[in-house]
Amino acid sequence: MILAGALACAVAVWLVAIAVLAPSPPRLSWSHPERERLRDAGWPWSPTRWEGARIAGATLAAIVATVAGMDAALGTVMGAVAPSIALRARSDARREGAAHLGLDQLRAIRAGLASGASLVESIQRSVAAVTDTIAARPFRLVVRQFAVGLPLSDALRGGAAQADPRLRPALRTLAIGVEERLPVPQLCALADAVIERRTFDEQIESEVRARTSGLRIQIWAMAAIVPGLAFYLAATVPLVAETLRSPLGMHLLIPAAVALELIGMMLARRAVRDIA
Repeated sequence: MILAGALACAVAVWLVAIAVLAPSPPRLSWSHPERERLRDAGWPWSPTRWEGARIAGATLAAIVATVAGMDAALGTVMGAVAPSIALRARSDARREGAAHLGLDQLRAIRAGLASGASLVESIQRSVAAVTDTIAARPFRLVVRQFAVGLPLSDALRGGAAQADPRLRPALRTLAIGVEERLPVPQLCALADAVIERRTFDEQIESEVRARTSGLRIQIWAMAAIVPGLAFYLAATVPLVAETLRSPLGMHLLIPAAVALELIGMMLARRAVRDIA
């Protein structure tokens, strides 16, 4: 009995020592995967509200699918995925529009340097002249980080991390110029080189986009042919219509066709976007 009490006391002391001396466990931080896309899309929804809307859409789609005689699981998946597709399309469109404003901001920075302003003042002027929040975000971050005491070169690299990939080389080049302590005339020459490179890249992008416009039209045309052909056959061939209305069609053929159609469109759009 005494031995058991001594053992229990020793275990208690050991646990207290671990609790006092052991390092605190790391705190797990989690951010909603679509938080940034909600912000870039201009939809001021909290993640909780967004997930609530997704659940409501999935429930409504499941009810509609059940009433139509189709599999409720297909309606649930479609209702849950459709909001994300719409959000991604909206945020990508706004990001693409903001990326083209980056060249205007670089030109504004160059004009500020030519007028005798410092690089930080030039960046502040470019931020004040832009109304697009996505385009101004990396430059605003540079100003904010510099204001709290971070070296300007590190602030420029921090802004580059938040910028569009096509704008990152420009900000990193300016960061190198700041690290080398280049005088204002040489910074102007460096800004001119950066602007010239970005202008050339935009011209190439425009040419590639023009050359792939026909391919994008073909993708949408091919995507419309398959359901159009299915509707035509269902209207003109009774056997096809009966097959599609049967449990096999409602629960397997139509859901599989819709899923393959969406997957094919997404892969085709991604391939064209990577080329362009």
